[in-house]
Amino acid sequence: MLSRLINQEVLSQEESLNLMRMIANGNLPESELAAILTAYKLRPISVPELLGFRAGILEYAIRPEIGSQELIDVCGTGGDGKDTFNISTLSALVLAGLGIPVAKHGNNSFSSKCGSSNLLQELGINLSADSKVLDKSLRETNICFLHAPLFHPALKNVANVRKQLGFRTIFNLLGPLVNPLEPEYQLTGVANLAILNLYQQVFAEINKNYAIVHAYDGYDEISLTGKFIVISNKFTLEIFPEELGLQRVSAESLSGGETVASSSEIFKKIIAGNGSPEQKSVVAINVATAIKLKKSGIAWSAAYQQAISLLGTNKLEQLVDDLVKITNGN
Repeated sequence: MLSRLINQEVLSQEESLNLMRMIANGNLPESELAAILTAYKLRPISVPELLGFRAGILEYAIRPEIGSQELIDVCGTGGDGKDTFNISTLSALVLAGLGIPVAKHGNNSFSSKCGSSNLLQELGINLSADSKVLDKSLRETNICFLHAPLFHPALKNVANVRKQLGFRTIFNLLGPLVNPLEPEYQLTGVANLAILNLYQQVFAEINKNYAIVHAYDGYDEISLTGKFIVISNKFTLEIFPEELGLQRVSAESLSGGETVASSSEIFKKIIAGNGSPEQKSVVAINVATAIKLKKSGIAWSAAYQQAISLLGTNKLEQLVDDLVKITNGN
């Protein structure tokens, strides 16, 4: 298989599944793992290959037991190099504050200065794989956080190689696809149109209610810096912010912190209700898209207004305080 990958041949879904099993079982030395990841860096991964790797990771995943709910995940592939504040994590909290159950799958940062897990830990939220903690968190706050390394033992054998290689690999693409709770709904941001097309085919294969968003100037979320596209199994939108009655924002207004600590300060300012109009509007349009995915009959303006109204209060601050208490056993 390695020889074929080096020759840029495409594996079948079953071959990719078996390769992921070999990786999960620690049957490949790091030199071969590095060669495999490098081979995939040199060409796009195919839909069958991505589906095979996804199935392999989920086959070994730890599945927390929680109450039955229609969950949504909100995340991005990353890799856009824009270093924005944590828009998807904020969007997840707003959805929870609006009563929509969220299972947020995330990780520490690989390419940005502060990933969702880095931020949550800085805020004092304890990242846990304990089903009781996750279930309580979901019941009492409408959200639970799943720190990927705690749930995917299949990936422990690639962590060191990924760190040594220093570039984004196929496993960055797989992150949004392997939430161990497999939520019924998913809003995913992608950094380019090639990944959007890839994800659209994958989500169709796994029968997911999905919305994939991309800003044409390279953001893996709706940035309101220019034209953006939303493709889902329920609706499609390709539009400029002004056509939705929203003001365009500058790239500078979306900047995140230079460190985890400074990113946390920006986050805390927004959840306290003191975010800038630009920060609020960008979070609100991403939240509105998620609401539209779950409630397709609602108007964009109504969904957007729900999010904006919540961002003007300190209710998210209380939500985070509750999460800190629950996840630390209080």
